[in-house]
Amino acid sequence: MIKPQIRVTGMLTQDAQLRRTPGAQSHALLFLSIAQSEGLPYEVRHDCGTEPAAIIAAESKARILKRGAIVTVYATGIAQRMDHAHAVLSLRGVTDVIPSTLNAHEASEPKHHAH
Repeated sequence: MIKPQIRVTGMLTQDAQLRRTPGAQSHALLFLSIAQSEGLPYEVRHDCGTEPAAIIAAESKARILKRGAIVTVYATGIAQRMDHAHAVLSLRGVTDVIPSTLNAHEASEPKHHAH
């Protein structure tokens, strides 16, 4: 059975946080807070895994996921919960986090050349 896929795109309200669980099989966990133009904010906890390559990828992603960046998150579930007396939507079963913001050297609009 295929799990439903939820896609949320929004702006990070703070820098991403990367944490590791203690123990021999340490998991890299990426935490994000996302706001959209309307509705409740989203909280994201992405378990990036225990493999060295996955941990390196998570570290690289965390370095570029800064406040104000646009991201798209894919997940399999969603739940509403209270966080410090504020309602938030918590994405469950996060499968990927994709940065969408253009780099400073990339043009946001096509350049028109005069002939």
